[in-house]
Amino acid sequence: MFKGTTPTLSLKFPNDVDLTEATQIAVTFSDSRQNKIMEKADADLEVSAHQIDITLTQEETLSFPADVLIQVNFLYVDGTIIRRAASTIAGLRFNRNLKAEVMM
Repeated sequence: MFKGTTPTLSLKFPNDVDLTEATQIAVTFSDSRQNKIMEKADADLEVSAHQIDITLTQEETLSFPADVLIQVNFLYVDGTIIRRAASTIAGLRFNRNLKAEVMM
């Protein structure tokens, strides 16, 4: 993946996780030291039963370091919270980009 692009990330989950029953979903992006870079929540996500799609902007991908970790947290009506750690969901590696600015 390249910085300065507008990728759509598709995070897929096993059948035992029904995302349509979650009352709140948060996707956190952090650097390799686990410093939070950005968080996407319900309105920023396209959610189906077993998949979350997230479209990132040029500005967002330009702000990422080379390696990015992702953690997804789900809150259900009964108060259950499920966390899927970055290592089990995804890690992103951004390739160097010679044009590190937003194109209009």
